[in-house]
Amino acid sequence: MSTITPAHQRGGGNHPGNAGARLQISLSLGATRQNDVTKRLAGWGALLAIPTMVFSIYGMNFKGWFPELEWSMAIAVMAV
Repeated sequence: MSTITPAHQRGGGNHPGNAGARLQISLSLGATRQNDVTKRLAGWGALLAIPTMVFSIYGMNFKGWFPELEWSMAIAVMAV
């Protein structure tokens, strides 16, 4: 017949020897959350980079450089 050993004798619970392991787990979870946020921000930045470039070029309104600016339906064509 086996007996149940209390947690403080097994090394579990609030034993001071577990402080380093708990700190490492906490830091690891924080780094994982930070990586998730960084991935989301990088994804949004990549999605917004192309329209930003296109709108910045066409927003300059250089007459003569872009023949599309002389077309009557240029805005509709660029929107598609």
